[in-house]
Amino acid sequence: GWGIATALGIVAISNHFVWDPPKGRMIAHVHEDNKLPRGLLEKRLGFVRNGEEMPPASAVPVSMKRNAQGQVVGHLFEFQRATLLKFADWITSFSGSLKSKAGMSKLKIALPSMNQHKADTLTALRDLGRKK
Repeated sequence: GWGIATALGIVAISNHFVWDPPKGRMIAHVHEDNKLPRGLLEKRLGFVRNGEEMPPASAVPVSMKRNAQGQVVGHLFEFQRATLLKFADWITSFSGSLKSKAGMSKLKIALPSMNQHKADTLTALRDLGRKK
């Protein structure tokens, strides 16, 4: 559910928005055959699938898997800024422990935005999450 991958994603995205907000949209690119990250992106990290992209063959490494037409197709997922409100709530309630199917994990987040500047970080996340 809300394991280490989710926690790291929340912290990374939150820090990015607070300290260096993207000028435009935040997009994740996922190879059409890569099913693994989709649940994390859509159910936990606030991304919505928003199309696909086929880069020119000259820009694609030879090692990347191609479809029957010889193309590499990437699905695009766009981050929804309103999710920052949920991230602020998660950061507020984070105790340092995470429960998973495998048991309990301890996670220490040693970032200034999560420790020394936590109040300012939470305010900034909530403000950014309310912007259209």
